[in-house]
Amino acid sequence: MSEKPDASDNLIDIPFILIAWLKWSWFILLLAPVGAYFGYRDLQAFQPMFSASMIVQPSSENTPQFTGRAATLLNLGQATNATTTDFDRLNVLMNSRSLAAQLQREFGLMQIVFARSWDAATGTWIKPSGEDFERSQRMNRFFRRNGWSEPTLETLARFIDGSIKFERIEGTGFFRISHEHKDADFAVQLLEMAYGEADELLRAEDRIESAQRKAYVIGQLETATVVEMRQSLIGLLAAEERRGMLLDSNLPYAARIIEPPAVSNLRTEPDIRQMFGFPILIALMIGLALVTVFVIARKESP
Repeated sequence: MSEKPDASDNLIDIPFILIAWLKWSWFILLLAPVGAYFGYRDLQAFQPMFSASMIVQPSSENTPQFTGRAATLLNLGQATNATTTDFDRLNVLMNSRSLAAQLQREFGLMQIVFARSWDAATGTWIKPSGEDFERSQRMNRFFRRNGWSEPTLETLARFIDGSIKFERIEGTGFFRISHEHKDADFAVQLLEMAYGEADELLRAEDRIESAQRKAYVIGQLETATVVEMRQSLIGLLAAEERRGMLLDSNLPYAARIIEPPAVSNLRTEPDIRQMFGFPILIALMIGLALVTVFVIARKESP
């Protein structure tokens, strides 16, 4: 009869592993400079930026909806989420092609943002060249990734979405909207342009929708005979009139600007602890894993 395997053979000998780590600590520590090298490489690649920011308070007034008795009588369903605010829509609009197209029409933003790739003399985009570029293109083809292409409105939309940040100020109902760039003046200009045009696009969309709702309510009011329904329609019409006054004003629409865009005199700084600590920690963990695998394989080998 064959002997049953000892259950202890499947257990990890922790003291043995700890002793092995101490014995091979010189090898593990040798990997720390490797991690430090990657941290140093990231430090050399770090580029200080100027940060422009503004503080806003989202508007509490949402687009009027047909609700209550009026919605029941008119048999209108609510397709939109009642908790969605104009400020939420503005946040989403920041990464839209419509905003990118507006900024391109008004300011020619692509030629400014991607100036290094633009040949003003010929009015064409410059395709990069060189060994490094060709190598990166081969890598992209190998991994089935997109290769180089001329900047488009989609490229500009991704740039705006990735560079302009919305951050709620903790413990308040205010938001900080910020943008970082190596040029202090451009950091403020882009923030002003993007926010201002997005706010105006939102206003234009709501102005059209408000006019359509107002025309619909007036049409229903002309044919309504039930007193209760007429009162509900008059209330809706009054709400649209108030909304129209706001839309026609020159005040900020989606949010109240508490602090206008301004740039800090201090540029961004690298996080030394994270820049060096994380790669060094990863290198040490790799060293521990290699030693563990080595000593276990050596112990179990005949």
